[in-house]
Amino acid sequence: MVVALLQYICLADAQAARGPGDNSAILFKPQVPYSQTSIIHDSIKQECALNEAMATSTQKYAKKFSIPLISDAEARMAPGVVRELSVQITQATPGVFAFFNVFSKPATLAMDFKLTEDGKVVLEKSRICATKHVGFIGLDGRVCAKLAKCANDQGAYINKWIKKKFDPPQGE
Repeated sequence: MVVALLQYICLADAQAARGPGDNSAILFKPQVPYSQTSIIHDSIKQECALNEAMATSTQKYAKKFSIPLISDAEARMAPGVVRELSVQITQATPGVFAFFNVFSKPATLAMDFKLTEDGKVVLEKSRICATKHVGFIGLDGRVCAKLAKCANDQGAYINKWIKKKFDPPQGE
């Protein structure tokens, strides 16, 4: 009974967080997968926890932009849920440092996201985030920290586009 009450409260919170332009909640499964494992170095997968960073960032910015993301459990209790957000990481590279930044490459994190409504794609975007070289002549061994910053930026990017899609600026 307590679990049912908590789920009801979570659903009520999700419904209260709906934006002014639309009142449909969006199902988001916080398991952000890697899409093409051959592009993502094994050490990044094992050490950086980018899946969790992308999911956390997407949820954090959804709250900031008043976008009602809900879980599977909440969706089962909300029969009107017809939207679903899926996010996948398509590339993650550690970057390469070369002396005096000649032929240096930044660390990158690429992702795709798709928003569907009634099974039809209503919004689909891809984006690559590249870190800047920092530290002594671009040398910085904190690859996971750089990629986590990119994951945070990607979460903001996703939610800005969703907000723009369903709450266009006045005058449009």
